[in-house]
This record gives sequence, structure tokens and C-alpha cells, in this order.
Amino acid sequence: MSATVGIDIGSVSLKAAILGGTEDRTELEHLAQSGEFTWLSAPQPLLISPYRRALGDPRGTAEALLGTVRRYIPYLRLDHIRATGGGAPLLRDQGILRVNDFKALAAAMAVLHPAVATVFEMGGESSRFLRLASDPDSGQIRLLDYETNGDSAAGTGSFIDQQATRLRFDVEEVGAIACSACSAARIAGRCSVFAKSDMIHAQQKGYAPPPDPSRAVRCRGA
Repeated sequence: MSATVGIDIGSVSLKAAILGGTEDRTELEHLAQSGEFTWLSAPQPLLISPYRRALGDPRGTAEALLGTVRRYIPYLRLDHIRATGGGAPLLRDQGILRVNDFKALAAAMAVLHPAVATVFEMGGESSRFLRLASDPDSGQIRLLDYETNGDSAAGTGSFIDQQATRLRFDVEEVGAIACSACSAARIAGRCSVFAKSDMIHAQQKGYAPPPDPSRAVRCRGA
């Protein structure tokens, strides 16, 4: 058995990844067929879960997610599970060790996108920048530099999530809508309080996303 599980317990949601060997393929296929995880293209069998909302109970949600994994991979050992994210210490009493967020992200990039040198990751309460490089001797991915956002909520996933809900969109729709816009409203970017006020003011002035995305693409290219 070579399956390993990584679970990211964030401030808003949780997700997990399972990296397996060829001997784990049958169990991983059954787990994928359950609809709880999906296959991801990678050199080794790799499954990822959809985001699960913590809903004020990150520990309970994490335990439920791990319970799903154990139903399909009952031979999974405790030392093959690692946690990352702000809520990772919640599983410490179960013997699940925490991995630094930056190291976890760098390790994932080494498997999925080894040629990528710059990473921007937006979480619920923090955003991260990583600069990566391949070691010329070992070929392994190294973390050269990193930075996080300040204490303000501006630029965090939680703020974007809240505003998407307020506008009655799913947060997954926001990127495509923004990219298809003919023009952008002026929104303050350094403080979420001012940004929300500007968004409400823009709505009052009549700003709205295009009802037809194909029309917006033609407008943008005009």
C-alpha cells in the first residue's frame, strides 16, 4: 500500500487529495465512482475532492471527509495522512501531523506543474505568492521566495465569496463573468469595507454583468 492523503483545512472550506500507487488503483477507482472524489491528470493515480464548506465546524467536516476515504481505503495508515492549512492543528490529537502551507503547495506544484516558477494562491483569509525553481543538481523543486497578504480582508477568498453570494452568484462563476466584461467599475482594492461600498454604489448606478456572455466577448474584442 502506498496511498497517501493530504487534507487542507482552511478558514472557509476543506479539500483533500489522495496520491496512490498502481496497487491502489482498484480502491481509488471505486472512490472516484462514488462521486466523492475525481481523477486528476498526474504521473501517479491522483484523486481530489470537491471543496467542502466548513460551516463553522472544520474539525467535524475534516473527520467526515477522512471517514469517506477510509471507507474505500480501509488499510490506510495514520502515518500516511498529513494536514495543512490554518485548521490543521485541529487533528493533532489524532496523531495527524501538520505540513507547512508553503511546503505543501510547492510539493503539489512539483508533481502537477514542475515547469511553473510563480504561484499566486488565494485562500479564505490569506493570499500567498511563491517563487519556485528547479535545483540544477537534484532536479527537485525549491522554494526561493514567498509572501503573504497583510491583515486586511481585501484580496481574500472569503471576501470574494461573500460578495458573490450577495450578488447571487456561485463563487466559481465570478472569474468568467469578470473576464467577459466590456468595462470595469472602479472598485477600491486596498480595503474590503471600501470595496463593498463601491460595489453597492456601482449597483445603484446600474452596473451589472452582461446577460449574454457571448455578447460581452464581442464587445471586449471590438
